[in-house]
Amino acid sequence: MNFVEDESINRLKNETQEVTLDECIKFWEKEETLTEQNAWYCPKCQEHKLASKSLQMWRMPEFLVIHLKRFSYTTWNRNKVDVFVDFPLTGLDMKPFLPPGSAFQENVYDLYAVSNHMGGLGGGHYTAYAISPWKDQQWYAFDDSIVTEMNSASSVKSSSAYVLFYRRRQPDTM
Repeated sequence: MNFVEDESINRLKNETQEVTLDECIKFWEKEETLTEQNAWYCPKCQEHKLASKSLQMWRMPEFLVIHLKRFSYTTWNRNKVDVFVDFPLTGLDMKPFLPPGSAFQENVYDLYAVSNHMGGLGGGHYTAYAISPWKDQQWYAFDDSIVTEMNSASSVKSSSAYVLFYRRRQPDTM
């Protein structure tokens, strides 16, 4: 089986410092040319064809879950991508990523949890950070059976972040 390396992974290999979540979303939306290595299969003529594809958001959910691409697959290699992704804790505005006229409401999100992965492709350890909506709006770290209060909300950001959990702001909190 052959894997085609994603352009975003190539860019991250060249720029190993950090990338923003906005840049990741722009890469996700970018039109991709499907070449002979990953050609589109036409069900009508039953042949592989050169084509292009793109992804776009039209409506935003109340809860937005963003899975960061942390693994790189090629024909010969499978690697973990540990590039730091800078993501906002509050005020993630998704309106710039929506087509004009498609946003019927405000689409600003606040982070409420992060799932982290430490280790490699073959194994590793998962931890999580989450904010307490009931108690004190404080961030907590979850590591197996240990729960600790975090000193700083900025500690939530790390190169181990794997899945980001956002909730749309309610109109009264804008």
